[in-house]
Amino acid sequence: MNRLTFIILVVIETILIIVAKWPNIMYFQAYAFGDQGANLTIFHLLKNGWIPTIDFNYIYGLLAILFNEFIFICFGCTPLVYAITTSILSVVLVIILAIIITHPKTCLSEQFLFMAALPFVIYQMPPLSFAHILESIFISLAIYMQIRNKIQIALLFIIISVSVKPALGYVYGLLLSLQLISYGIRENKSFIEVVYKFLPSVFIILLVLVILSIRYGITPLLNTLLPFNAQQVYKYENFGFFTGQGRIFWNPPGANYRYYLGNPVGFWLVATIVLNIAIFIIIIKYTNYVYMKYVVISISVLHNIFIFIAFGHNYSWTYYMYLLIIGTILLIKYTKSNKLYFILLILAIMGNYAEFRGIIHMWKNRDNYKSLNNMYSTKDFIIEWLKILNISNERRTFMLTYIGALFIIEPNIDSTHAWCLYHWMATPTEKIDLIKRIGHAQVVIIPMHNIGVRHLPESGKWVADILSEFPYVTELKHFRILSRTPLSIKHGD
Repeated sequence: MNRLTFIILVVIETILIIVAKWPNIMYFQAYAFGDQGANLTIFHLLKNGWIPTIDFNYIYGLLAILFNEFIFICFGCTPLVYAITTSILSVVLVIILAIIITHPKTCLSEQFLFMAALPFVIYQMPPLSFAHILESIFISLAIYMQIRNKIQIALLFIIISVSVKPALGYVYGLLLSLQLISYGIRENKSFIEVVYKFLPSVFIILLVLVILSIRYGITPLLNTLLPFNAQQVYKYENFGFFTGQGRIFWNPPGANYRYYLGNPVGFWLVATIVLNIAIFIIIIKYTNYVYMKYVVISISVLHNIFIFIAFGHNYSWTYYMYLLIIGTILLIKYTKSNKLYFILLILAIMGNYAEFRGIIHMWKNRDNYKSLNNMYSTKDFIIEWLKILNISNERRTFMLTYIGALFIIEPNIDSTHAWCLYHWMATPTEKIDLIKRIGHAQVVIIPMHNIGVRHLPESGKWVADILSEFPYVTELKHFRILSRTPLSIKHGD
């Protein structure tokens, strides 16, 4: 099919996936106690004069915060606005990827493989942050420009990507720079002529730095240029592909063949192996596709850097899945390997099984509730939430979260004011604010939504000391309730 028809079909498929995942996209816990809600919290903190990396911790790029402000100022700071915006950005990402694999032309086999693997690209819906989805878009745009041999434009997109999220973009920028320098050497360009090719990138770098430093200050800019704070989080949370939490993705306890075939992990592992082996074959054998060799090699390097350095928890594979899919499809395009195509196609189709069942289960067990601002959750959660609302009507209530935007969603309940509160790296402003809010509370409630996180606020000594003032504890399925005086709430209520 032609490019336009293919793009229309993948857009339709993407929209259908978004509709199917809507109870997850508008999941109450994701915004109240999860990463998605942190995007709303950032806007609130900025509006109250808090400075990124000084008053509150933040590990991504400032350009993502600027985008955050633009969206929420224009359309309002609500979960629905975030959900719609990130859904639109996901469609944009898919369109860019579809354009990449159809350049300069494509065949049905490559199109079918992309459509089969498309659910993996938008597996995490909604995305954890604006930074994640924006980085994906700008890196994809850079790949498209690299395929067209427009390296200077590709570098411009990469500069924007690292301003959004300082991660793989730095590695990709280095690879593109080496490619540009190699062209200059091969064409016998002088040193000045080679340097001249980098002037547009230097101009964009300076422009972005000036804009961000004017808006947020020099110190926050310097603190977010490199991912040093993110490395601390990886260390303390035991992130990593081989020995950390990421190992659960590819080697979970009790896994059998059904896990590897019925989840994206089977496709991911095989595609990763193929991409690495094929690089050597491409370098040696396929000399007619110079530009494409650079692209596939770049994608392979990025994917391996991600595995060895940047892989976090067991869902981190979703961050750069689009790179792996594009890399393998480009391999098939230029090696014309039918065996590889059929293997990956079967794995992609079968890999959607668990997600398909999960969506059916989600629609059966989640509903939207007025008391959750028309967001979705389960019946057992809403029963306990109504108890929490009753308590908050009678006593000053504080929800001790490490991330999320409960205080924005439910103004009657105060909660942690921080982008992400790690007790071991909390800023002085975050500590003072948290101590003050807990001190004013009669009841402190701890959600169990993030129970898998190793360093929740209450595990820090300075937080535990404050919580010792709340000796009465009531354990529910979704919440732990601490109070200064006894509560009448019962498990069976």
